[in-house]
Amino acid sequence: MLYTLAVLALEPKRWIEQSCEWWLMMLFGLIVGTFWKSAGDAMDTSYECLPSYKSGFTDGLQWLDELTVWVEAYESQYMLPDTNCNLVANHTTDLLNYTLPKSFHDAGKKCITVLLDERLRKAMMYPRAPASYYKTISSIYTIRKNIVKYCMPPRPAFLRYTFKQTNSKIGRINFTRFDAEPWYVEPTFLNCWGPAAWIRRLQGLPLPGEGFQPEGYVTRDVGPERWVGKGGVEFEASMAKLMAEERGGCPFVRL
Repeated sequence: MLYTLAVLALEPKRWIEQSCEWWLMMLFGLIVGTFWKSAGDAMDTSYECLPSYKSGFTDGLQWLDELTVWVEAYESQYMLPDTNCNLVANHTTDLLNYTLPKSFHDAGKKCITVLLDERLRKAMMYPRAPASYYKTISSIYTIRKNIVKYCMPPRPAFLRYTFKQTNSKIGRINFTRFDAEPWYVEPTFLNCWGPAAWIRRLQGLPLPGEGFQPEGYVTRDVGPERWVGKGGVEFEASMAKLMAEERGGCPFVRL
């Protein structure tokens, strides 16, 4: 549980440091560390393996720093080449290549390989991509970073990116955007006949509708179909416990 939490907290930081973005890292670290430490507390995740577990963490940066050291040691022991890692990696790569023509799948896989750190690439048993891919992708991200930093003012409210919405009548959640298969997306006129839909039609890709649960989902039912409708009692108990706790405060020790 701690490693999964650590990946969610540390991967955005790694991407930003690789010139994918331009955030002020100290401010970003404080925000991310505070948020994910609070999420870990809500899930009763143990921090016993971190040095400041008993004395208490002072802020999000300290928590992230200790987590970074622990993750390095954990990965060096457990993130090793394995055929099961390769199998999962191949399925994930297929998903990321989903909207590309098959003739571009090999190039897409090499681009994905460039984005991996070396330990993960070796654990997934993927060969290193040609040097030209590394140079090209690095240049693209550097150009993008500078365009975002110097040419894009703050996004106005009406242009903010949203990816889901709750249907107030039936209480189910729909995605408003999708990349691969259109799960939980309403088959609106725009989704089925808009410009993006015509591109998908020409590619032979599926559109929102039957087979992809266009009615939406409820959080408690997300997962394998055999578990739908089960675990409701446990879900409600967990929700009641979390709602009864103090929320909105800092998860760190007050000094």
